[in-house]
Amino acid sequence: MKPLHLCCADGKYPNKTLQYIQVKDGVVNATDGSMLIRMPVEEVIPDIIKDGEELYFLGSEWKTLKIFKAMFIEREGLTFTAKDKKKNIIGVIRALDAEAFEKLNIGRFPDVTTVIPDGDKAYPADAFSINANKLHLLGQAFGAPFETLTLKFNGRNRIISVTHINEPGNGYIMPLMYLVEEPEEAQPEQEPEPEPDYTEDYSDLL
Repeated sequence: MKPLHLCCADGKYPNKTLQYIQVKDGVVNATDGSMLIRMPVEEVIPDIIKDGEELYFLGSEWKTLKIFKAMFIEREGLTFTAKDKKKNIIGVIRALDAEAFEKLNIGRFPDVTTVIPDGDKAYPADAFSINANKLHLLGQAFGAPFETLTLKFNGRNRIISVTHINEPGNGYIMPLMYLVEEPEEAQPEQEPEPEPDYTEDYSDLL
């Protein structure tokens, strides 16, 4: 399991949907609005999520019930039991399906796919500013010790892609300030000014 709760918003954040971990389309998403982690569902909850299933786990329960420490996880309906390597129970968490989540009347979980950059093109940057604490939390959310995270710049004021050197999944974080080298715009060619005609006769002005 992965400590994806590290990327969830806390209870003080006005958008309550961001307190949840979402399972949708074979991917597990956790975001607080400024950072995002996406993991293949098989890396987080292997073998027991149905195709096309949409579920929501409260991030604070994921943390306090220590679900992220599980070596094994069993399922009965919407109840998930986390167990350690000796099959001792660590914690039990209940998920919400899409219908139950909608009935909370807290809004829709954001469509995080809309902020994910297209393609592999990276852009040069002169300088950027980033929340180091959030970058550290994002690195921890991959669920393994890290010494190296790779950051890819995707253009001015766009989200920065973050990958772990050894772990699957993708992270993203918004910059606080982002200065990017912009290519100089080509200036239209101007016709040269005609040279003065020094052969003209000015004798009538003398």
